[in-house]
Amino acid sequence: MGKEHPDWVNSLDNLADNYFSQGKYKQAEPLFKQALAIDEKTFGAHHLQVAHSLSNLGELYDSRGMKIEAESYYLRALKIKEKALKPGDPELESFLYKLAQYYNSLEKYKEAAPFFRRALEIKENSADEDIPGLLADMDNMAELYRKMGKNAEARVYRKKAKEIRARTH
Repeated sequence: MGKEHPDWVNSLDNLADNYFSQGKYKQAEPLFKQALAIDEKTFGAHHLQVAHSLSNLGELYDSRGMKIEAESYYLRALKIKEKALKPGDPELESFLYKLAQYYNSLEKYKEAAPFFRRALEIKENSADEDIPGLLADMDNMAELYRKMGKNAEARVYRKKAKEIRARTH
């Protein structure tokens, strides 16, 4: 197995994740970039593995406070995931929620809302509903709308959550 082999990416990711979890971002960055380059060369620019590598770099830059770079990698990963995954796929739901949290952390509520809404729709339509998670997400959506000054929308989500709580408790 050479250093251009796709299996090498797992080793790069593991080492980079280790550095990342220790806050050693400068050591993690070139490894994540190398993994991305191998993935793009091996699978093409629109493969889910490439999206995974882009997301890793987005998280790295987000953690370093490099918000513009983080956003760029996150949005590239989203485009791939939207094309490669079915609209209700849990992986897509999880990534949409990650983007919503990213924008929410920047207090860009208007940008966060559509990602949060889409993630919540997927969760609501899921056959194996995670009721506690769904309720928490509805409460978070209501809070996001409250922060945006959209109290009518916030009430809609609070009401939905209240109805689910009444049915399930």
